[in-house]
Amino acid sequence: MVKISAISMILLTAAMLFGIYPFLDHPPIWLFENGLPVVDVEGTESSLLMIKIKTLSDEFTLVDATALHHRVSIPLKENFKYEIYQGSMLIGRGNIIYPSKNLKEFTMLVFGDVRNDYDNIQGKIVEKGRDADFSLFLGDIAYFDFVDEDYRKFFNTLHKFGKIVFTVKGNHEIPGFRYSTYFYPSYYSFRIGNYRFFVLNGNDTFNILKLRAKHLFNDFKDENTNKIAIIHKGVVDCGKYSDGLNKGPSYELHEIFEKYRVKFVISSHDHNYQRLKFKDITYIIVGGGGAPLHNIKKDCELLITGKKAYSYVILKFIKDKIISIAYDIKGNIIDDFTISF
Repeated sequence: MVKISAISMILLTAAMLFGIYPFLDHPPIWLFENGLPVVDVEGTESSLLMIKIKTLSDEFTLVDATALHHRVSIPLKENFKYEIYQGSMLIGRGNIIYPSKNLKEFTMLVFGDVRNDYDNIQGKIVEKGRDADFSLFLGDIAYFDFVDEDYRKFFNTLHKFGKIVFTVKGNHEIPGFRYSTYFYPSYYSFRIGNYRFFVLNGNDTFNILKLRAKHLFNDFKDENTNKIAIIHKGVVDCGKYSDGLNKGPSYELHEIFEKYRVKFVISSHDHNYQRLKFKDITYIIVGGGGAPLHNIKKDCELLITGKKAYSYVILKFIKDKIISIAYDIKGNIIDDFTISF
């Protein structure tokens, strides 16, 4: 048994109360890879994490996570409860909703662009959206990829969400050394229920983006699912970076979405909330996660609605319908709509 000194007990008690993890470079965060839940941990050589897992059918099992940063894959394909211990001190617990293709209904907390978050907007967003089954973060954790404090704050906040988090690589994650260590590949896909999500890297040159997007979509072209694209930089934008749909690369990417029957595209990058529509595809921008806000061009032809506000979105997925509700940081509804497939 690991012996813990009185000082360590005080520090660990403070960790539980204030969200500080004194022996970890960042607290654990749950991801999803290769069909299994994965906990991402990073500590010191002397740290010992124990993860206790309980399913409906089994008693607690123990997973050791020792030494430096690595990921621990949990060999389960069902919902479970977890407890994380530093030595014998409980430092975190929660429930994981397994992203099974059999899920008929689920909810997702969506937000992005938290860099320079001086007022802890991301913490307030996670607190308000913590009842969602999953979270989707749309990119820009830190001002620069090497700013450890921003990453630490992000991990500390998302650990409190305590469920699986999907992430997108933003432009401020360039060159991406830390992002690629902690999170997902630049391009990946995942399925929950009747929905297939495609995550793209908008930082690549357009020729690379187009090629890799086509390959990713083509892998699932015959799958009978509702298709959603996710990319940090919006293809359609009526704010700081564009006057709608730029001709050239943006239009070509839109055509790829049309070809593979994508009806909903989720982005951030512009620090505000926008809902736009071009032809049969609905685009939303959810970039009010804490970075300095940007103005919206209200006379933009493709803009349905928008607000310069710190904000987030809760998506409710039903079999062939998505209900989207956008909130400002005070919890006021700023937009709501439904997409039917």
